[in-house]
Amino acid sequence: MTGFPILLTKIVPPQQNVRTLERPRITELLSEALHHRVTVVQAGAGYGKSTAVISLVNMQRPLIWYQISREDADPFVFFQHLLHATRIAMPHLEDLPISFLESWDGSRGQLPIREVLYRYLNALNEGLDSPALMVLEDIHLVANVPEILNSLDELISLAPQQLHPILTTRQPLALPGMSRWLARGQLLQIDQALLTFTPQEVRLLFLERYGYELSEDEVEFLMEATEGWAITLQLVGQSLRSKVVTGVRQALDLPSASLGAMFEILAREVLEQQSPEVRSFMETTSALQVMTPESCDALPGVSNSADMLEKLHHEDLFVHKSVEGIYRYHHIFHRFLRQQISKPQAMAVHRTAAEYFTQAGNMDAAIYHALKADDHATAAGLLSEYGEDLLRTGRYATLTGMLDAIGPEMLHQHPVLMLFLGDLARLHSRFQEALGWYQQAESAWRERGQMEGVSRALRGRARVYLDTVNPSKAERLKLTSVRRRNCATRDRRIPSSKSVCCCGLAAWRKPGVSWKNWSRSSGPNPYSGRVPIERRICCFRSSAPCRANRKLPINQRLKVRSEGSISARRL
Repeated sequence: MTGFPILLTKIVPPQQNVRTLERPRITELLSEALHHRVTVVQAGAGYGKSTAVISLVNMQRPLIWYQISREDADPFVFFQHLLHATRIAMPHLEDLPISFLESWDGSRGQLPIREVLYRYLNALNEGLDSPALMVLEDIHLVANVPEILNSLDELISLAPQQLHPILTTRQPLALPGMSRWLARGQLLQIDQALLTFTPQEVRLLFLERYGYELSEDEVEFLMEATEGWAITLQLVGQSLRSKVVTGVRQALDLPSASLGAMFEILAREVLEQQSPEVRSFMETTSALQVMTPESCDALPGVSNSADMLEKLHHEDLFVHKSVEGIYRYHHIFHRFLRQQISKPQAMAVHRTAAEYFTQAGNMDAAIYHALKADDHATAAGLLSEYGEDLLRTGRYATLTGMLDAIGPEMLHQHPVLMLFLGDLARLHSRFQEALGWYQQAESAWRERGQMEGVSRALRGRARVYLDTVNPSKAERLKLTSVRRRNCATRDRRIPSSKSVCCCGLAAWRKPGVSWKNWSRSSGPNPYSGRVPIERRICCFRSSAPCRANRKLPINQRLKVRSEGSISARRL
């Protein structure tokens, strides 16, 4: 088993735009991170957190970069990206637990997060010989996952002194060690008040980026209207550069409104200033989480995406580009664009995107877009095939979220989804709930006459009894499970005229001994207690004929009992 594909745009620092304004004040603040155990940068969307930390690339220090998204609220996904980000930043590090993590079989139980963390810390301790920075962007998106939050707290507390994590967040963090680090002077906090533009920075921004020299009155007016909010200043600058307005007051000739409402008005003006082709491209591609030329070209009415994406990035129309050539819209502008497209049009785009990502083998993205298109049947079908991989790799939170989004109406149509719910409950030690899901899955499969499915549900119930130390029930269910499974597969190596077929007998039958004479042959009893339970069972070729095939002699109508003995019995 291997890990899931890594999205490189998350773990490679974005390219700095040539139009980005250097802010020495913020850069100097961030440089203090090298003298603190941890730095927290907290501000709302659009205040320049990402732009500020991107400047750290110029510090000539190893930089572990991880742009977190909502899909990363799963311990496996979080650690997988963090480990690969570390390998990219510091390829000389040995013994990173990447193979240990990606080879973990989730069906054995929950991911041993602490072991992964300690192996990671040991690798850092042995290989980190100079100061290094670790940027975790938008950490608030996973702050509601206790396993991740507690692991992060332990990582910061136990990391070698050479490692300096920088966490960006829109909301206050509740790490257990925050008060301790603050009391010891180990915590550097950069809040929204520090990130807002000063009058001098506003003047430089408009002069260097938009070629417009502000008067003192205009600077004062801008500061009062925008409160130094970076993204609204950028929107005003876009309006001035387009020559649609001739001055700051005209650009901000708005009724008294909140900053949020001001952004909506300014963003709409900027969008309307674009050509119909550009406007259509931005609205359509806003359905994507991240953009590549190939994924954009797959959408309806979109072509020549490579040139268009480069144009948007060059003109600084709220598009970020990674060194791998993957693009994304600024978060707050992305949300605005999605509000501009009609629901029928958005659903059509999502359906097309789901088809594209299914063909590309990106099941996470395919299911995401199918759900956005309200195509729960397609999403359920994809998850029926993909869920086993999610369980095997320990991505329980991801699977749970997908099942919740699909809804209960699809469960009876796809009994395997109920099996997954049972597996999730069992792996989280909710055993009664697990039994309920397994029984529902078994009933649904029985109605369809799908014995292989029934066998899977019975095996699930058996695992519950093994986990709860009830071996007698587990053994009976395992016997029934193997019988159903073999009834479904119908081993063709055994002649159909034989109504008795013992599962696994081929393993003990000596060469040259026919099936007819095998039961009379001497030798050790293969059904001793040392033989695995799956082999101590009699399986018939089909459920009905073999139970009552009375053409065989009585001594060949054998029943294998769970205790391991073979006895003649009238069937």
